[in-house]
Amino acid sequence: MNFPPALGHENKVAPAKLTSLSSPAATQPDTLSNHVRISPVTMAVGTASDNEEIIVELQGESKPRSRSGRNRLAIVLVVLVVLLTLIVVLCVTVKAKVVLEVLSDKPITPDSDYREYRVIRLTNTIVVTLVSDPDTRTASTSFNVAVGSLCNPDDVLGLAHYLEHMLFMGTKKYPQENHADKYASDNDGWINAWTDDTNTNYHFLVENSALRNMTDIYAQFFISPLLRKDSLEREMQAVQSEYMMGFSVDFWPEYEMMVGNANPHSPYSR
Repeated sequence: MNFPPALGHENKVAPAKLTSLSSPAATQPDTLSNHVRISPVTMAVGTASDNEEIIVELQGESKPRSRSGRNRLAIVLVVLVVLLTLIVVLCVTVKAKVVLEVLSDKPITPDSDYREYRVIRLTNTIVVTLVSDPDTRTASTSFNVAVGSLCNPDDVLGLAHYLEHMLFMGTKKYPQENHADKYASDNDGWINAWTDDTNTNYHFLVENSALRNMTDIYAQFFISPLLRKDSLEREMQAVQSEYMMGFSVDFWPEYEMMVGNANPHSPYSR
């Protein structure tokens, strides 16, 4: 059998060496990140046979990062830290302003009043007056709603007073009826409400240690009242009983006389 001339009778290929590249650009070292230098590639091709391997060696060297480069990196990191700190401080400040707005740190009070006051406005526009008295062992809260009996619809007279009663009949978070009354009495306090012509007021008093929990119970009246169907008739009777009891007090006959003589087009005449 005749072999091709390239193989010859000994089945060997003459050695070849690759020591440099003819392109000028290839003679210049490549640059990574302006600092890492890779030397030219040296490839050695040995004699190829059935059991021999071709070995390729890559040789590279790295150049240490310069002092100026390290300084620039440090400056960038410092600037980033300062910017992040400023952003955090700005966010906290803006959030604090959103949560409340201080309207007054010193409202007009008598000279003999030693208590501290602060008036704030919450994000829901409710204006709150805070009073601090370190000498008292009890804490109280009063919440006023500017809706009263004069706001009742003509066909549902007494609705404002009736709603006041229904708010005590359990909430989504505290579903037990009269839970607020029981918690207040268990902590040396009480809770109550009243309805007049233009306002409905809810208030409580408890010992200092129970203020936080009582405030949460109390706030649920206006967040998620249940207005139970099984309480509707019972509380309607309670409102009627209070109305009838009022006639035993001198104020109520006088009030009824004023209502009877009011302008027929005025809500007072209803």
